Amino acid sequence: MTTTTFSKTSSASLRRRWRRQIGVHAFSRYERHPREGAALGFHYHTNGSKLVPLHRLTTVIVLDEPDRGVQLVGYRPRLAGNSVDWTAEVVMLKSLSSCPRPYARGRRLDSRWRSLLELALRLDHRLQQAQRHLRRMEHTTIRWPRLWSAFSLEAAEHITVRGEELSALCGKFGLPPKAMLIKFKRLVGGQVLLPADWIEEQGDSMWVELSGVPPRQATRDTGIASRSRLTR
Repeated sequence: MTTTTFSKTSSASLRRRWRRQIGVHAFSRYERHPREGAALGFHYHTNGSKLVPLHRLTTVIVLDEPDRGVQLVGYRPRLAGNSVDWTAEVVMLKSLSSCPRPYARGRRLDSRWRSLLELALRLDHRLQQAQRHLRRMEHTTIRWPRLWSAFSLEAAEHITVRGEELSALCGKFGLPPKAMLIKFKRLVGGQVLLPADWIEEQGDSMWVELSGVPPRQATRDTGIASRSRLTR
């Protein structure tokens, strides 16, 4: 799920929701009969914009583990050449089978972190929904955020363009590549953001665009599931 730092739902309401959704059968069901696949979303700190610096984004996964119940794993994405490894570094490992509490430490989730708890519950619900359509989940490809490279105003004037998508758009609208790049550029905090797959140069920083990305995705991607289960 794409979510902001703040949640309008109170901690008490979220804990009641946890009891109804997970607590009543966290041990009796999910530890003995783990659900298939995993649910994936994103947690980030922003003022509401769908453009977020990569270093402020956390990839969040909810899945079941035998004898451990419902698990919440958070990853810090990292640049890997011209692409991003969305599960590069584990930064959080929590058990949703334990009731969230204020000031909790260790594997128990701190219920004061309302946006994360709300995201975790929504991902758990998405995973439960996906159990009715396992074949569909198996053939669903994860949609990752689009990457944008940030440049100074001066550096943006000397960008080398490339890419099949850019060429196709130029042909469709009858515009030269530079004009198309200007048409799609974003201005954020005195920097120019350009689609990373349209340019040769690497910018000063990398941003991600979350608009158009499904807020909660269910997957049977064995690579993601196995990486999550190895982070103990």
